[in-house]
Amino acid sequence: MTVTLALLASLFVALTIVPMVSSVIASKRKKQPGRAESKAAAYFMSLRDRYRILLRWCLRHRSLVVIIAFGLFLASIWSVSLLGREFMPPSDIPVLSLQVSMPVGTSLEETDSVVRSLEKIILEQPETRFCASFVGLSQESKIDAAWGTGPTGVNEATVYVRLVDKELRVRSTEEIADSFRRRLPVIEGATFEFFDMQQVFTGGAGGTSPVEIKVFGPDLKVLQSISDTIAQDIVSVEGLRDIETTLEMGKPEWQVHIDREKASQAGLTVSQIAQSVRAGLMGVVSTRYRVEGDEYDIRVRYREWDRKSKEDVELITIVSPRGDHVPLYQVAAVEEGAGPVTITREDQERKVSVKGNTYQRDVGSIMEDIMQQTAHIELPPGYFVEYGGTFKDMQEAFVTLFQALLVALLLIYMIMAAQFESLRHPFVIMVTVPLSFIGVVVGLFAFGKTLSVPAFMGILILAGVVVNNGIVMVDYINRLRRRGTDPFEAILQGASVRLRPVLITTFTTVFGMLPMALSRTQGSELRSPMAITVAFGLLFSMTLTLLVIPVMYAIVDRIKERKTS
Repeated sequence: MTVTLALLASLFVALTIVPMVSSVIASKRKKQPGRAESKAAAYFMSLRDRYRILLRWCLRHRSLVVIIAFGLFLASIWSVSLLGREFMPPSDIPVLSLQVSMPVGTSLEETDSVVRSLEKIILEQPETRFCASFVGLSQESKIDAAWGTGPTGVNEATVYVRLVDKELRVRSTEEIADSFRRRLPVIEGATFEFFDMQQVFTGGAGGTSPVEIKVFGPDLKVLQSISDTIAQDIVSVEGLRDIETTLEMGKPEWQVHIDREKASQAGLTVSQIAQSVRAGLMGVVSTRYRVEGDEYDIRVRYREWDRKSKEDVELITIVSPRGDHVPLYQVAAVEEGAGPVTITREDQERKVSVKGNTYQRDVGSIMEDIMQQTAHIELPPGYFVEYGGTFKDMQEAFVTLFQALLVALLLIYMIMAAQFESLRHPFVIMVTVPLSFIGVVVGLFAFGKTLSVPAFMGILILAGVVVNNGIVMVDYINRLRRRGTDPFEAILQGASVRLRPVLITTFTTVFGMLPMALSRTQGSELRSPMAITVAFGLLFSMTLTLLVIPVMYAIVDRIKERKTS
């Protein structure tokens, strides 16, 4: 929307204000050009003469020029796999979030002791400004816990680290986090994971990891076995850090196994037994106490000393429809066991996720390695695997942007076809779009960038910009043809005359993009890929347009003559 409105305003200025200002300047201009102007004109005439010589050679070797251009385009397509792919480029955000999960059953005091030792390690780093910790579920951390980024029990904690700004340190946030990882204590059953803060600052959902492998199926034990196998197989993947599974088994609990036959003899159903046990242990809200507009639940349940042990649970009394008072141990067996801390579902399917962070490697390459490492795993019937995280976001965004690119190219072609009143000449101009992609790949390689959403947006912008040079050139060639100029001479003269406007429009746009492309300030990682894409795409498109577009025009014109003859 910003680009569209800016161009519309620019069109209005170009049609009204620019001619008026030009007329004023032209009336006051001296008849004799200055020395500097004459020198510049002489230099440009020399450049135009060299260009005519090179263009004449290209027009005489059309097949070779087309083959070279097509070969460069194919090479750029193949090179995309070497670039790497990401949803958003990793930003150097000066905030770290460390999620601490101690073994289930760890007391609040033990968790707090471990967190204090972590704080000491963190504060020893020269890049640390301060840190703040949340141990256990508190009023302040409830919102984070709801998003999956905060502690949910006394055995969990979150440590937030504020680093100094990017300009005041040498190491990146990733490097600092990796140095923390190497100094973390080794505690059996405990996990330490750095949460990707970029998901928060770029609008991602809380809890989303760069790498997420989702395993679906009905049985939690089978899901745990599959997820553990995947986690073990991907440990060796380069650039993968903080691997964990979301299924945490080990929460102590009393498991009530109902004997359906005995329950039926006593006139009880499974639902009635479950409700009675729940009412005895968790209670039932019988009424509410109201004071000055505030309401408080009044919960009725067994006294605390009547629901502490296994024997207490077995003595829970269940009233049957016949009025009999049946103790729980007569219709069910109570056993001590361990269950999952949380059970997550997606689309009504039980799910266990294997998550991980990335380190100095793009998520696309990491996911390709993960797929290769886990290809041998055979899933039982009813179980399947999906890939989520930012990798899924990247795939969806790329599909959407590619569809937008196709629609944009179609609209551009339709507009040019209406303006030129021809289907052939717009096709010649559209060749500039694939030629610009060569520059995109070269620019991203040169600056060490990956193909991401900002880079793809730059490609979309290029689609509407790079055709301008071709339009200027083809339009003037057509004008010379209508005047009766020989086709070969019309191409030579039209291209050389339009050399100056092509150079001026290209270099003004490129130099306008340079500050953004070369920026190293906070957040530049998200801005620079788009600027690099536009700048290098325009540069290569300009160079190849000056040579390839006249050659394509000549080839299409020759084909038309053969058909008419």
